[in-house]
Amino acid sequence: MTISNVPRIGLGILLALCGAVATVSFEVWQSALAGYRPDGVVTDYSWLALRIMLMALIAPGIVLLKPAVVNGPISRVGLRLQQLRAKEFLAYTLVTAVVLRVIVVLFMPLRLLTDFAAYDELAMSLATQGEYAFSSLPTAYFPPGWPFFLSLIYRLFGHHPQLGIIANIGFGAATVALTWVLVRRIWGELPARWGAVIVAVIPCELLFTNILGSEGLFTALLLLALVLLLPSQESGDLSFTRTLSGGVVLGLATLTRSLGFFLPIVLIVVYIIRFGASRRT
Repeated sequence: MTISNVPRIGLGILLALCGAVATVSFEVWQSALAGYRPDGVVTDYSWLALRIMLMALIAPGIVLLKPAVVNGPISRVGLRLQQLRAKEFLAYTLVTAVVLRVIVVLFMPLRLLTDFAAYDELAMSLATQGEYAFSSLPTAYFPPGWPFFLSLIYRLFGHHPQLGIIANIGFGAATVALTWVLVRRIWGELPARWGAVIVAVIPCELLFTNILGSEGLFTALLLLALVLLLPSQESGDLSFTRTLSGGVVLGLATLTRSLGFFLPIVLIVVYIIRFGASRRT
């Protein structure tokens, strides 16, 4: 073992050990983390979600410890992904993403706690009174994008928070498709297919389906804005219509989660790098 391999092996051991402890004796994690909750209360759903995500750390740990063990299977899967036609790949991946998210929704109960309860109340206030109010008081604490979207559902179908969860399934599928489009534009077909597959099956994405949170809508809007605003490697330029549409979608994403405020800074840096590279060539 060379010195250069020490960080990789050390990180692999750490990840595999965390995953193994979560699999065999999760009580160790529970006792260590329970005290960090301000009220000392953690729901069973939150513990289950945390356990699944920690157990998933075993996979990258094994990859870091024994790259040769996974090189063969990864190469075979990558070859199979390349052999599929684009429409076939997208259909299989989207069906997988939807089925897995439906399973999460069916077997994990919806709980309206903390921010999720606030989103529900804000949506009902918009739907029934036309006011953006929390506890009967106007508020600007929560971005209005997600409560406004929920309020449209409540206006049409009544107060059924489960319909927001069904919308999350659609947003999850859209995120998979947009990941494929975006990564293909930047890095090519095979990385795009791997990215879409990972987003379709990764536990943290699946577990966000059954919460009444803004993450699903925001992620889909954010990726759509990037698809519209980032120039492709072939053309390198943007039309006025795409730029305008991307700006509108980015504005909607920012109204959903305030993280969208920082994306223009990233895009400016990308444009500067692209412009400098094009001038040098």
